[in-house]
Amino acid sequence: MASFISYSSEFNSLIGYKSEIKLIASRPVSVPFAYEGGAFVPTTNEVWFTANQLPIQNTN
Repeated sequence: MASFISYSSEFNSLIGYKSEIKLIASRPVSVPFAYEGGAFVPTTNEVWFTANQLPIQNTN
């Protein structure tokens, strides 16, 4: 079973034929924070997405 279906060989050439979908961030459904339009930057291997401000977590 595929993680997603692509009908475009151009799209497949961008993401590869063995790509996976992975959850990288989540919040409760009642707290919307991530929106469509995420972007992958291959040169830095980073994913960027627009979001509401997330509270600063105390790391102490």
